[in-house]
Amino acid sequence: MIQEAERRLKEGFTLIEILIVVVLLAVIAAVSLPHFSVSLARLQLRNTAYKLAYLMRYAQSAAITRGIEMRLSFDSQFQTYGIEQSFPDDSWEENGGQFQALEGPWGRRDEVPDDMQLTAGKESVVFYPDGQIEKFQANICRETDCFLITTEGVRGLVEVLPFSSDS
Repeated sequence: MIQEAERRLKEGFTLIEILIVVVLLAVIAAVSLPHFSVSLARLQLRNTAYKLAYLMRYAQSAAITRGIEMRLSFDSQFQTYGIEQSFPDDSWEENGGQFQALEGPWGRRDEVPDDMQLTAGKESVVFYPDGQIEKFQANICRETDCFLITTEGVRGLVEVLPFSSDS
């Protein structure tokens, strides 16, 4: 009897036992995979919205610390966006009130991912040296999930609010 128990311990798992475990793991993976892809899509949308809001907050901070106007501008199709600065002091009027791209990594243009749509009422928003921000709203959406990025609530605050385009 003891020899029989020792022999079974040395044999390991049978092929049937291994197949049952593999089938159970496959069923669990098949059930959870669609939920994971939906969660990943929502996470990517949320990260894109917060990245835009973070860039807006940086522009506001830079306007205050540099003492010049900053602007977040979009291309006409709302596929790229970036921060620009006004020319300092006297050169502002010499350059016709134009803005120039920032130097370094903050001056790069970011792209909206292809599977997302960004819409806004205007192609730019200006940040002033006194901390004020032009009133601005933008929606970034993927299918039915959306985020609203707005400066219209509390004065001087950039907010990100989730909502569904179904409602």
